[in-house]
Amino acid sequence: MSDGRWRLVELARLGGVSPQQVRNYLDMGVLPPAGRSANGYRTFPDRHADALLATRARSLGRHPSR
Repeated sequence: MSDGRWRLVELARLGGVSPQQVRNYLDMGVLPPAGRSANGYRTFPDRHADALLATRARSLGRHPSR
């Protein structure tokens, strides 16, 4: 999206996970709640992308602080 927000599918693609995995992370509280656009799509600011990438790195054994 052009306004610095990501749709769920875009965020999933960026993080290398399925859209369902992003939904699971939301349900588990790994990612903060998403906003909604006027048409009802979930939208995620850049900080969600950062959190998803860090979570994905940890799950692969590549912790950013190492």
